[in-house]
Amino acid sequence: RVEDNGVEQGLKAALTEVERAKRFGFTQPELDRAKKSITMMYDRAINENDKSLSDGYASELIRHFLVKEPIPGIAFEAAFAKNQLPLITLDEINEFDNTFLRDSDRAVIVTGPEKEGVTMPTEQRLREIVDDIAKTELQPYVDKAKAFVWPGDKPTPGKVVKETKDKANGMTVLTLSNGVKVWMKPTDFKNDEVYVAAYSKGGNSLVSDSDYYSALYAGTLLGESGIANLTKDDMVKAFAGKDVSVKPFLNTNYEGVTAKGTPKDLETLFQLTNLYFTQAKIDSLATSKFISKTKVSINALKQNPQKFFGSEVAHLLSCNHPRGGGFLSDADFDKINYKRAEAVLHDRFANAADFAFVVVGSFDMDKTKSLLETYIASLPANSGRETCKDLGIRPPKGNVEKTVRKGTDPKCMVQLNFTGTGKFTAESDYLLKAMNDVLTINLMGNLREEKSGTYSVGARGQLLKYPYEHFVEHISFQCRPENAEKLIQAALSEVDKLRKNGVEADVLNKVKVTQKNDLEVNLKDNAYWTTELTNDIVDLNKIEPEAVALKRIEHLSSKQIQQAVKTYFGQNYAKAVLYPETTSNAN
Repeated sequence: RVEDNGVEQGLKAALTEVERAKRFGFTQPELDRAKKSITMMYDRAINENDKSLSDGYASELIRHFLVKEPIPGIAFEAAFAKNQLPLITLDEINEFDNTFLRDSDRAVIVTGPEKEGVTMPTEQRLREIVDDIAKTELQPYVDKAKAFVWPGDKPTPGKVVKETKDKANGMTVLTLSNGVKVWMKPTDFKNDEVYVAAYSKGGNSLVSDSDYYSALYAGTLLGESGIANLTKDDMVKAFAGKDVSVKPFLNTNYEGVTAKGTPKDLETLFQLTNLYFTQAKIDSLATSKFISKTKVSINALKQNPQKFFGSEVAHLLSCNHPRGGGFLSDADFDKINYKRAEAVLHDRFANAADFAFVVVGSFDMDKTKSLLETYIASLPANSGRETCKDLGIRPPKGNVEKTVRKGTDPKCMVQLNFTGTGKFTAESDYLLKAMNDVLTINLMGNLREEKSGTYSVGARGQLLKYPYEHFVEHISFQCRPENAEKLIQAALSEVDKLRKNGVEADVLNKVKVTQKNDLEVNLKDNAYWTTELTNDIVDLNKIEPEAVALKRIEHLSSKQIQQAVKTYFGQNYAKAVLYPETTSNAN
């Protein structure tokens, strides 16, 4: 993807690197990193062989049947790869490169917007660019890979000062000497997978309006800038062969770090987490590049009718609040200041004790405690605690409608939004989801199967505790423009039926069976536990045993669904419809 009128420059850059590889080949460090990555992939596949999901086997069998792909099994594949990888030489790779990157097999395809001020290169000009690259003087690629070096003095370790057991949830809760609390749940769901998360309330709601745009992208800019002595590109090379991902984030109401790795790479994971807390840096050049490419991406998305519609709905539901979401303008991006973004991060991550840390997966308890003492108990912390600031973002009151016209495809998008205040509890959060499960089944039966008006229709919602207790409920579907109003009335009719009569027994039973199956699967998933524990700790200030979730499903009744409909469909209503630019609203 390139900027408007940037096709020639982008094509030249891409073809230059292809030509460089053809003339000079790759380097030994590049090959060594590729071998490490492949070895890591097979090591993990072997370690997880007894915990692999059935859909992976099914996909292999389908490819074997359709394209005759061999299926000797992962044990054979891994052994074969490990036997052959050391034998592959740089000369062989570069010879294959010359065979693979042949001019006769090349196709150049260019797409772009039809709009004023944008000129696409002609076929003749594209051919000239291709021919010119072959005549360009080039130098061999110089690999400048760096090793990861810890900046400054190593952390001074702290201690675990308290340890309690939560037998109901199979967890150990640690309190570290700096006040940080860590919830640890060892599992055997996967043999080679560990998740770590750290969440704290506050987010960019606590920054001033003048710093808002810098804060909005601060987490992203940190990821673009690298860490310690490494740039983002350096990190890919330095950590080749390590299966570890650490991502800092800063959103409206929360800040934190999400990470995933293998047990053998857990120290690297905690090292990076420590550095994102203590030595976050944002690079000026990385910021400039990010702003430039994001402007291009956003301006392209604005031409997409569905994305444009989503932005307009965000403006509608926030009453056009400056921080209410939707597309940013080029002028907004120009307000991003990398120094202010860095300062915001330093402030938001200054107190580790205000974060809830969660560790879930296959890990050794004693070794992980030691890593926590070194890299987490050493983080700066104090007794202060924060919460989100209410910025006054509110949905429109009463009944409002918005018609959006964008694009030429003869299809329509409908989003019916219901908003209001509501008490946030684990029980109410579950009932909102259960209500939507029921409503989606009823909507599918009416709008798709009976009326054949749409391929997909669904209900979804959120009950949020911060910055104030409220809900946002949606019914959405696509249809032909002439059917929009008819299907809107049909959808509202299904809501009204549930409000008056409750749910039919067969639908309620179907929902319960599906929820039980989903719960059974989720309770054996590390990502699910990480998310659920983090949400419980941050939002509910308690952990609910899995038996409570099963009990809620078993006791779900028609009366509860009926009451939920009355609660979540009785306050404010905002109808938004996307039509093609050339179509009237007539039925």
